[in-house]
Amino acid sequence: MVERFIYPPTASHPARVSIDTDASTAVFTDAALANHDWAGAQLWITPDDAAPYRVGTIAEVTPQGQYENLELPLFRPWPGATITDAKFELIDGLAIAGGATQAGIYARFASFLQQNMGLVGNSADTIDFALVPNNSLFIDDVTRVIYQWRDGVLEAAHVIGLLFTPKGAYAGGTPYAKNDLVTNAAGTGAFISNHDTNTGNAPPSVGSSNTHWTYLPLPAGPAGADGEDGQNGAPGAAVVTGASASSLAIGAGPKAFTIADATARGWGLGTRLRSTSTASPTHWMEGVVASYAHPNLSLTIDKINSSGTHADWVLTLVGQPGADGAAGVSGTSGLTRVRVVATGNVAIATGLESGDTIDGVTLATGDLVLLTAQSTMAQNGVYVVAASGVASRHADFNTYDALAGSYFSVMEGAANPDTLWRCTSNRGGTIDVTAVAVSKFSAGRELLTADRNYYVNSGTGNDSSDGRTTGAPFATIQKAIDTAATLDLSIYNVTIQLAAGTYSTPTGNVLKSAVGAGKIIIVGDETTPSNVVVTTSGAMVSTNHANFFARGVRTTYSIRGVRLKSTASGSTVGLGVQGGSQVEYQNVDFNTGFAQQVRTVDPGSVAYGTGAGYTISGPAGIHMNGSNLSSIQANSESNGSYTVTLIGTPAFTTFANASNLGYVSAIGVTYSGSATGSRYSAANNSVINTGGGGENYFPGNTAGTKSSGGIYN
Repeated sequence: MVERFIYPPTASHPARVSIDTDASTAVFTDAALANHDWAGAQLWITPDDAAPYRVGTIAEVTPQGQYENLELPLFRPWPGATITDAKFELIDGLAIAGGATQAGIYARFASFLQQNMGLVGNSADTIDFALVPNNSLFIDDVTRVIYQWRDGVLEAAHVIGLLFTPKGAYAGGTPYAKNDLVTNAAGTGAFISNHDTNTGNAPPSVGSSNTHWTYLPLPAGPAGADGEDGQNGAPGAAVVTGASASSLAIGAGPKAFTIADATARGWGLGTRLRSTSTASPTHWMEGVVASYAHPNLSLTIDKINSSGTHADWVLTLVGQPGADGAAGVSGTSGLTRVRVVATGNVAIATGLESGDTIDGVTLATGDLVLLTAQSTMAQNGVYVVAASGVASRHADFNTYDALAGSYFSVMEGAANPDTLWRCTSNRGGTIDVTAVAVSKFSAGRELLTADRNYYVNSGTGNDSSDGRTTGAPFATIQKAIDTAATLDLSIYNVTIQLAAGTYSTPTGNVLKSAVGAGKIIIVGDETTPSNVVVTTSGAMVSTNHANFFARGVRTTYSIRGVRLKSTASGSTVGLGVQGGSQVEYQNVDFNTGFAQQVRTVDPGSVAYGTGAGYTISGPAGIHMNGSNLSSIQANSESNGSYTVTLIGTPAFTTFANASNLGYVSAIGVTYSGSATGSRYSAANNSVINTGGGGENYFPGNTAGTKSSGGIYN
């Protein structure tokens, strides 16, 4: 478990910190910060006469020994006013604490904890949940159970997932290994073995854990059917039936009827009425009187039968519903064992027959198979293998609500044996019509098991869609980026496919980190990039904005097949790469409106030219600018060669610029076309490398310059 450290100044160490505006370094005076890696720590200013406020995150540094004066790098430049000799606190790691320590942290940083931060501790800790935001997660480090704090109740969510080995019902003489999964003798709960050679220790008969077993809380089974309707009440003395020609669709909620004749009825508030179609007696809706001033009647409908719109209603008194029947039997307590899981599309008509193979497993008649990645997502679910022909859904999961929230334990397979999967869809859909989402169980993020596509269409999209198909695309690039950033990519890539059109934002799209080794690829039309225009129109700041902007992003992005342009004001940038981020670009058209078309800054930041080259169709102050220990690899990662095409004769102040130990490499690039302006500028110990291409290598009509140790090769 990650440990939490807090560094406050004390009487023996009256430390202070100073930070200049736009500075990337915090200067500490009289600070003892030794023997701990403060990378990722949060720096707070704690004035005596005002509330504490957060400055930012410390970047990579591991001080050794005692330091009286120390500079620590900030992950992002400080945008606020200059801070001089201020009191501070450094807080490292996740919010992990218990007892009095936790209470002290909460009291000091309550506003910080309200930013959806999770808590880790154990059930013996004293926790002031009054300071914990609704829907926060609490992880019990002893029992390994995740709880959710919701609406004043701490509810168990699930056990932190290892890979469980399902063993069926507990058998007294069987030796169980650690992480074996069994049900108890009463069949009322599932339990995970806490250790190897677990023999003769029966799991509890109730839902609790002990030294040998950890209880696995699971969702309840489907609710029981509604009880029988109560008998109709006896009619009163007044006229209690009526007719209405109001055209109304059957459905829940308020419904307004106009009674056809002039006679008032004895319908008081709360009276229960059923409105039935004369032509279709099985089409009815039922509810209580919300208001009645003859001839206007308002019912709050809570029960319906069938559907459709009718205008031939007969209203009659009915009794109040009877009490609900007992809850139905939970067929599998929300945890079902399947033999194998399919992570690609399967032809249900022919691909689930005895003898077929899925994930290395040869299927037999009656096997249960979990489908998770059907091209039509409404087909996902649990199927029973047929001897031949079309497979059918398992009877326990033949309704949408039965699937929603259920867990599935997979027993066999080459890629996914002994894994746990969950249906993440909510109740309320229609089986075979509404999409069913099933994902591999992980603590917090969806784990990809194959490449994933998202679709964006500025004309027809909606950011409330799931973006998974061309028929239900997102409307904005940023929504697709935000969605991809929630994933655990593992080794797989996410492709964000942009439809033809214009994608305009005030200050650009912000690239964000996902988890895993895969890439996020944003692609438009690589044959004709001008069909997909990404533009900005607001007030731009070069340190914060760009058409595509990455700062401190740990996922590699690839930008392909788009035209970048801007009508914005200020320091306009096409591709902005900072804070150690890495962004590739290919088949991109750099159009008009930019101060800098490609800009990198900060150690480790890299912009790569890849693929078959790109196009420049508009002027700029600088085409490519690498500074502050960053680099631009215009010749691609593998030093391959390609062509950069200049359309017209775009004007540049400087075509290629490197400064402050920056590095620009363009080996093997062919520049087709011409431009005006200085060919290059290398200054302040920076390097521009053309592989010996000569002084006229870059486009331009005036000679390049070298100054203050700059090198041009």
